[in-house]
Amino acid sequence: LWVPLCDGRVTARLDPAKGTATASAALAPAAANGRIAVAVGSVWIASDARGVVSRIDPATNAPVAEIYVGRRPIAVVGSDEGLWVSSEEGDVVAQVNPHTNV
Repeated sequence: LWVPLCDGRVTARLDPAKGTATASAALAPAAANGRIAVAVGSVWIASDARGVVSRIDPATNAPVAEIYVGRRPIAVVGSDEGLWVSSEEGDVVAQVNPHTNV
């Protein structure tokens, strides 16, 4: 379970059974619900402040890529084929290819 902690500018990995954080990734997290997804073996977190989606490798708990998706991404949805991100900038829905991070 991954949870953005907006005040601390980190995203925490929680153990639901214990209710404690087991790891964290230092990055600008999402500012609201709906901006985090787990898909294609990665955790994806949108930052509305920078307009990027950060890709976290759950094996290392470290960010491995940042993809610009447009200002103010408002939702992130994952599938087997990749990631879909909607943005308020121009009412855009962007598809992110998990093989190229574009």
